[in-house]
Amino acid sequence: MKTSLMFVCGLVAAAPLAMGGEIGFEAAPGPDGMLGTPDDVPIVPPTTFASQTMQLTDEFASLGLMFTPAVNDKNEVLLGTSFSTPPAWTPPNLLASSGSATIEFMFTHDVFEVGAIIGISGGIDQMTAYDAGNSILGQVAGDDVFVFVNSGTTPIARVVIEPVGSTTPAIDNLTFEFAGGTPSCQPDLTTGAIPGVPGFGVPDGVLNNDDFFYYLFIFANNDLAADLTTGAIAGQPGYGVPNGIVNNDDFFYYLAIFSQGC
Repeated sequence: MKTSLMFVCGLVAAAPLAMGGEIGFEAAPGPDGMLGTPDDVPIVPPTTFASQTMQLTDEFASLGLMFTPAVNDKNEVLLGTSFSTPPAWTPPNLLASSGSATIEFMFTHDVFEVGAIIGISGGIDQMTAYDAGNSILGQVAGDDVFVFVNSGTTPIARVVIEPVGSTTPAIDNLTFEFAGGTPSCQPDLTTGAIPGVPGFGVPDGVLNNDDFFYYLFIFANNDLAADLTTGAIAGQPGYGVPNGIVNNDDFFYYLAIFSQGC
C-alpha cells in the first residue's frame, strides 16, 4: 500500500526565507493583481537580448515590486536555453541584463528578506540590498545557487544584482517576504517530482512525497540548492544556516523539517 504524506503548509522553525512571494518570470499578474491565478499574463520571451524589446517596469507592481525605468538590455526576461541553468531554476524563463549592466528592482511595501537563484549566466553574481537612504543592508555572492539577504528590522528598499568580473547577471526564483505576510513552508520545494515537467522545483503550498523525492534529486546532483544547514544538531550554531557545502548534514536536516510538517 502506498503511503501519501501531505501537510497544509504554515511556519517551520529555522526556515532561512519565509516567502511572501516568488516570481519565476513565466507570467505577470493579471487583472486580479495576484500571481498564480487563472488570469495570469504569460511572458513569452526570445532567447537573446537583441531580440528582446521589452524591459520590466511595473508588471509586478501589484506585488509591491517595481523595476527601474526601461533601459535597453537591462531587466529583460529571456528564455534560459542559452544559459547554464541549475536544476533548481524554474524553466523556461529567467531575468537578465546584458554584459556589465545590473539587474535592479525596488519594493513599495516593507520587505525584510529577499532571495534568488543568482549566477545563472555561468559566473558569479553579487546581490546587494539597500535601505531607503541607500545604505547597504546586506550583500551576498553566488554562482548557480539560491542566496538571500535578511535585513533584520530595516525594510529593504532597493536590490541590485551585478556581475563579478565579466559575466552577465541572470537570476530566477526571486523571492521576498512582506512584513506581516503569510509565512511559507521550508520543506515544500516542488509541485511535482519529474524533471522538465511544469511545476518542477516550484513550491505549491502542499508538502508531500514529491517534495521529498525532489530533495533527493537535487541532493544526489550535489546542487547547492540542497545546502540547508551547517550542522544537523538542532540548537547548535549553524543549524538551519547554509554553508556552501552539500553533505549528509543537509540530508538529515531536510528529513527533520520534512517530518515536522508545516
